[in-house]
Amino acid sequence: MFEELFGISKQVLFPHRWETSLITSKTAAKPLVGNQSADYILSLLSNPVEHEDLLIIKDGTYCRRDAYTSGGRCIKENIRELITQEGCAIYLRWLEKYDSNFNTLANRLNAELSPFTFSFCLFYAPTASTLFDEHFDAHDAFIIQLEGSKKWQVWPAIVADVEAVSSPHFYTPMVRAHVAEHAPSYEITLQAGDVMYLPRCTIHRALPTDEHSSHLNVWMTPRPLHKFIWGDVK
Repeated sequence: MFEELFGISKQVLFPHRWETSLITSKTAAKPLVGNQSADYILSLLSNPVEHEDLLIIKDGTYCRRDAYTSGGRCIKENIRELITQEGCAIYLRWLEKYDSNFNTLANRLNAELSPFTFSFCLFYAPTASTLFDEHFDAHDAFIIQLEGSKKWQVWPAIVADVEAVSSPHFYTPMVRAHVAEHAPSYEITLQAGDVMYLPRCTIHRALPTDEHSSHLNVWMTPRPLHKFIWGDVK
């Protein structure tokens, strides 16, 4: 499943390029992940969505939740209006909680590459919509472009390791200063079917093109060391 989904051989990734090298490839599993448009995301929102799982973003700023939720439920008409009229982007995290197909994919990847765990995040952005400023993540990421295109700028890591998911925010001023002083090492435009592996701590920025974009960000997270040591002890 790993090699079909990401188009990357495990023998190529491990041990020599894991956490060290950007890799681009093409997915062979397009029928499995589909073309996840805004309508697809809206179809998942009929049931309650947990507070931190759905984010509506415009020019790097989060929209107020009361603009698109009421009583813990999403107001799909408001979300559609935010997309079509305001140019907002949608970020749905932990997609496997809301779509059984992605739950199956995550479970298969977890079993195949244990002790790593995998989570799916879906981004949909209309033309000229920007999600986040330059940043880095505490997990490895596989970007799968589903529809449209997205331009990526990538800089080398400036820290060696990050243990907590929240830690990258501590480095935001350092990241901004680094990007202001250095041109990106890579500029890559992903088209539908393209895949890009980003090692954790790699600085990156996604920029809009002249068409809409839908992409998956698949997190690959190592289990904490203490779970290796104590996980089976009763």
